[in-house]
Amino acid sequence: MLKKIWMKSTVAAVTTLLLAVGMITFLLIPPHTQLLESFILLLFVLSAAFIGILLFGLTVSLLSDIVTGKLAGAPRVIASLLIHTLAGYLVTATLGFIVATVVAVVFFICDEVMKLLIRKDIVHF
Repeated sequence: MLKKIWMKSTVAAVTTLLLAVGMITFLLIPPHTQLLESFILLLFVLSAAFIGILLFGLTVSLLSDIVTGKLAGAPRVIASLLIHTLAGYLVTATLGFIVATVVAVVFFICDEVMKLLIRKDIVHF
């Protein structure tokens, strides 16, 4: 179980990194004149986002693994995608941020890629 939590934490870090790349790309589009202040704000937002992604994403991902444990192949992937997307949508409906749904789907994709890499014995935890 500890290995699974470590793997999901790695997925949360990768998801946050992908979110950072998207946000930095957005910051580099003109007319941003105060880049230093923008990057300081970005670091603060990403720190908070990592904590949220880690706690919420880890919980949803573990729940998804439990619920889809007896499924295999495409039905498992579809059910897992629906669980992740629904969880992101619930945060969106509660907080009013569409970004939460996008982050939930990105977390799902990173999680599935990590599982594939572990199955193919490319990554070890």
